[in-house]
Amino acid sequence: MRLHWLHTDCLSTGWFDPADGPAAFVFDDAQIEHEQWGLKRIGFIYECLIELDVAILRGPTAPVLTAFAAQRNCERIATVRTPDPWLTARGQELRSLGWIEPQPFV
Repeated sequence: MRLHWLHTDCLSTGWFDPADGPAAFVFDDAQIEHEQWGLKRIGFIYECLIELDVAILRGPTAPVLTAFAAQRNCERIATVRTPDPWLTARGQELRSLGWIEPQPFV
C-alpha cells in the first residue's frame, strides 16, 4: 500500500484513488512562511481538502509524512511531480517517494 502525498500543485488533478491507500496533505509552517501564504490561501486550501478523503496534517513535511505512512503501514509514498523547488526539495528528503508524472491539462 502507498500513501498519497497531496500538495498544492496536485489538488485538482484527481490522480489518486482512496481505495489504493490513504492520502495526506501537510500544512508546513516553513512552506507557509517561505511562500508567504495569506489567511485566504490557507482557508481556500483547507476548504479544498475537506471535500476530499484526505488526512490534514501539520508540521515539517518529510518527518510528518514518514510518521503518518508508518502509522498506516504504507511502504511507499507517491505524489505528482512538481516544478516547485520547495516541494521538490521536500520530496528528496523522503526515501520511499515515487514521483508520478502529471496529466496534461489539455
